[in-house]
Amino acid sequence: MFSLGFSEILIILLVLIIFIKPEELPVFFRKTGRIIGELNRMKEDLKKMAETKPEEDRKNDKH
Repeated sequence: MFSLGFSEILIILLVLIIFIKPEELPVFFRKTGRIIGELNRMKEDLKKMAETKPEEDRKNDKH
């Protein structure tokens, strides 16, 4: 997809510290991690569906 270098990550962290209180950062990162995890699970499910769908179509064409 895309990659972030050290300088981009540093800028993002600085912006986060400015706009989000330091006490709220752990909660923010926890919620962000959960969202990213859910998106990754959805992506994997879509991959599996895309891989199994052509196989099902081939099986149906034979009959």
